[in-house]
Amino acid sequence: MQKMTIHPGLIIKSYLTQGQISSSFAAQKMGMHASQFCDILNGKRDLNSRVALLLEQEFGYSARELMHLQAEYDLEKERNLLTKQGLLP
Repeated sequence: MQKMTIHPGLIIKSYLTQGQISSSFAAQKMGMHASQFCDILNGKRDLNSRVALLLEQEFGYSARELMHLQAEYDLEKERNLLTKQGLLP
């Protein structure tokens, strides 16, 4: 049975919603295009260290924890792929 961890973008989206911060405002504060940031929030683009650090600076989220979530997501995604290919049990 495959399991999939949650993409960090969904966690960030939840944080922003709880703080009543719009994604376009957050993107603007970080100097990003809103569409690029929305791709992260929707799991279509991976979180990188630059964005994690900017989120920490602007909104107080832990960059280390966000990057840990991304690493866990990447590992689980790859594990599922290798299992599907028969390369892992």
